[in-house]
Amino acid sequence: MKNLFIFMSRTVFLVLITGIIALSSANIAFSGTPRTYDIQMFETDQYNKGPVSSSVFFFDSKPYVEDYTNITLDVIYSNAEIILPRVSFITIAVNNIPLASREVNSRNPDTASFKVTIPKDKLLPGFNEIKIVSILRTSDDPCKDIYNNACWLRILKSSTMHIEAVLNNNYPLYYYPYPYIDTYMKNPIQASVFLPQKPSTNEIENVLKLISDWGIGSPFGNFNFKVSTDATGVPGKQIKVGDITKLGTDGFGVSEGNGLVKREGGPDRDPILFVSGKGTEGLNKSVSALTNTGMVNQMDSTVSIITKFPNVTNTNKKSTKAGLFTLNQLGFPQIVLAGIFNQRKAFIFRRPLNYDISNDSYIKVNYYHSEVMNPRMSILVIYINGVPVGSAALNETNAKGGSFTVKIPDSELDKNEWSIEFSAYHEIGGIKDINCDHWYDELTWTVVEGTSELYLSPGNYSAPPSLKNIPFAITDNGLSSDPIVFWLPAKMTDAHLTLAGLLAAKSGQANHQLTGYRVVVGETLDDSLKKSSTIVMLAYQNEGARWNTLKDKLPVTPQGQGYAVDKNFNTINNELATSSAILQACVNPWNSKGVIYSIMVDNDNTVNTVNNILINRESFMKLNGPLCLVKKDGRIVEVSPARSMFKNVEKTTNVKLWYFLVGAVLILALLLIIFRRKIFRQK
Repeated sequence: MKNLFIFMSRTVFLVLITGIIALSSANIAFSGTPRTYDIQMFETDQYNKGPVSSSVFFFDSKPYVEDYTNITLDVIYSNAEIILPRVSFITIAVNNIPLASREVNSRNPDTASFKVTIPKDKLLPGFNEIKIVSILRTSDDPCKDIYNNACWLRILKSSTMHIEAVLNNNYPLYYYPYPYIDTYMKNPIQASVFLPQKPSTNEIENVLKLISDWGIGSPFGNFNFKVSTDATGVPGKQIKVGDITKLGTDGFGVSEGNGLVKREGGPDRDPILFVSGKGTEGLNKSVSALTNTGMVNQMDSTVSIITKFPNVTNTNKKSTKAGLFTLNQLGFPQIVLAGIFNQRKAFIFRRPLNYDISNDSYIKVNYYHSEVMNPRMSILVIYINGVPVGSAALNETNAKGGSFTVKIPDSELDKNEWSIEFSAYHEIGGIKDINCDHWYDELTWTVVEGTSELYLSPGNYSAPPSLKNIPFAITDNGLSSDPIVFWLPAKMTDAHLTLAGLLAAKSGQANHQLTGYRVVVGETLDDSLKKSSTIVMLAYQNEGARWNTLKDKLPVTPQGQGYAVDKNFNTINNELATSSAILQACVNPWNSKGVIYSIMVDNDNTVNTVNNILINRESFMKLNGPLCLVKKDGRIVEVSPARSMFKNVEKTTNVKLWYFLVGAVLILALLLIIFRRKIFRQK
């Protein structure tokens, strides 16, 4: 009996202990850091037009989120006052699963809020499609609303996705770039970046490469961070980059030429990421590893010693010849135009750096389409900068595959960028046979293939270098300049380092390619780097020796106590006295296919003013053209030349016409001479 009692007591005790452990496990299953986000869903207002249309937002479910405790969409919208209630609706779907619908009608005030909670079991790992679908009518016949400009619903850019989540606070290295980069935030960079005191050019170059990679990963992020050489008293997350002997931390006995990536701190204090190594090669290996997803995924602890460079296959596709680009190369393996009636898709293509083209430039469109469409009423049209330039009927002869080529109009050849739009009109019968509440996207579709070409034939049509998306660096072979050169002043400050870092982030966003960086400090630019396709020059106004190297290329250069101004920009003379910074883009005097971006400042405070422009997306988008002035009150003034600074365009067609006219005149003169001689002989 006693043994039975002991056995029962032990059993009960074990059950209790197991229960306590289970409860404890349940309580700490999501023991990370609670965090709340309000994600802006759209950069600009979205418009749903016509009887059936939709807007799409993609949400990325992150691996470092332990649990999504609350996800709520707040869709702010307005609509035309003539929209009919009871037959007009808005629906929100996640991964094609409808979650909620509501009626759309005339509203006062003119905006309404539609809040929908997303169950976390509807989310998939990785990207999730959130679609806002509208069915709108202004009459009993929806077909009357197909091209009715008064049939619309506007989704405001203030619409948000509210997230309450529990985040992993152990910060293993394979979560990099999290927690230093948090793409749920409007400002994704959540860390300060530090270099050693008196950093080497190689250390600065590696910081720029690391930050540029962040820009590639956050193409629409508003970056706000500082690069400094003094971490004393700076709170928050930190990233320290430099030789291990300069960072004052345990080097784990790393040997010469090897890299070291390690994390200190967390979960109770802000983490510090050390990106280092012993010697130049060691640091280079660490940064190369962190810009390679495959190597990051192998870092399964808080310390990683890097003994070799990653095996990198360049995924950036080089053109087979100068000026030739395919849609595949531009990131469009297919452009799908699906649905009844008019379907449009467009993209912006930027002219390669300082690349002159001819009127033999063209776009070749390869396509195929559904076989059930009405061939008499179905067509594919291509627009360049809003101008229709060519089309093809969609019929049985090209359903399995067709092709047509259109030339870029002469009027558009001197532009710095082109809007390329594909527009298809699809019909499957008479209007009486159509239910206009349906898309018919399974029946009516056209696919523009990734093999389609955009060819910029070399020639004499020029466009001035532009500050837009500074430092844009794509060359005529489709690849980014390698390296991008930063030419910094000898008296370099943390403000200059921050400015260089912000520009490196913008480079990643604009060029979408990881490239190398070279840094030069002081008055002289090495001959080996002068021919680089992209040079960014940061200089004080009083650095006369540096500005003199560009005095015949830049619109404005310092001269004595004032400025030398190109005659095509002499209207700005009165503006210069009230300007604190001058940003310019010009042809590289040492490489006719290269561009130099220059930023002239009068003091360190002005450097911070320029940094604030780069931090603010709206201000940054105002930088355009070859010259911008930053006024002392913070305004940005874009200045255009009074007339073209660039060589006159000699159009091929005009040359041919000129030769024809000269030849005709010579032949006519010869005939007159022969005729006169014949008359004289007769006399």
